[in-house]
Amino acid sequence: MPHGELADMPLTALLPALAGTRTTGLLTVRDPAAGSVRLWLRGGEVVLGERRDPDGTLRPDLLQRLLTAGLMDTRQAATAREAGGVDQLVAAGVVPTRRLAAHVTELLLDAFTTAAAWSAGTWELDPAAPVPALGSVPAGVVPARAAERTAGLGDPAAYAAATAAVPRLEPCRSYAGQDLAPEAWAVLAVTDGSRTTAQVAAACGLTVAEAVHVVSALVDEGLLRTLAERATPPVVLPAPRPALAAAPAPAPVDDLQVIREPETVADTDTAAFLRELSGLTGVAGAEPAATAPRSVTTPPPPEADKAARRRIFGR
Repeated sequence: MPHGELADMPLTALLPALAGTRTTGLLTVRDPAAGSVRLWLRGGEVVLGERRDPDGTLRPDLLQRLLTAGLMDTRQAATAREAGGVDQLVAAGVVPTRRLAAHVTELLLDAFTTAAAWSAGTWELDPAAPVPALGSVPAGVVPARAAERTAGLGDPAAYAAATAAVPRLEPCRSYAGQDLAPEAWAVLAVTDGSRTTAQVAAACGLTVAEAVHVVSALVDEGLLRTLAERATPPVVLPAPRPALAAAPAPAPVDDLQVIREPETVADTDTAAFLRELSGLTGVAGAEPAATAPRSVTTPPPPEADKAARRRIFGR
């Protein structure tokens, strides 16, 4: 069984060499610290690719991906998993090959991009391994296609940062009635504030690169937010009411003028009253009257007081 070291021949050089010899079989690339990548080849063309974590966990799962895309139901996915892959569904015509092309190609390019970054590890080729009956991509063009895919997903530096330190996510407003792709609906359905972007990708059968791209778009649309942005749900305020015209300020009121209403008793002229008393005769023992203090204005009756308060305070 052919094998070698990535330090001597990295995957970016190995794959074109296998394409030149029209190799058929299963190519397995391993990095003990990062996991493994498997690429199925037929006649020098790559048919399918998959990536596994160091513990053997498949990332992502093609069957889960097809469930997310609505190409199969849970019963069909369970049947395919028991049979060992999607081949049975393709052979039975449940999932047309043409509809699988975009999903299979994404997994293939993701697996290649992952292994192409490994500088240490091993590779081996099993020519006798069965190859899925799926469409294929010429091995010679896989590196160029992978570079285009990375560029299409945004700034490589931003993508690397997002995949290295993925944020926690949570929905931030209602998304009912939104016109979204199945992948976006799936991402929204599993974001609960506890999953990272990588965990969301695994739950939806998406690659981490796809999940970063979908999450970024949903955040821009205001349908998702990171928990770092806000730890509590936003408060939805009602629409502001039209501003009311300010009431004119009441004119300044002189308290004395308020007291001296027409209803009050007129002030008495004390000096004239005393002169009139001094001219009276026939009053025995009359003594000069002491000067009386100036009379105090009689307070208005209750009804007049109420009328005054209404004019000043409106009550």
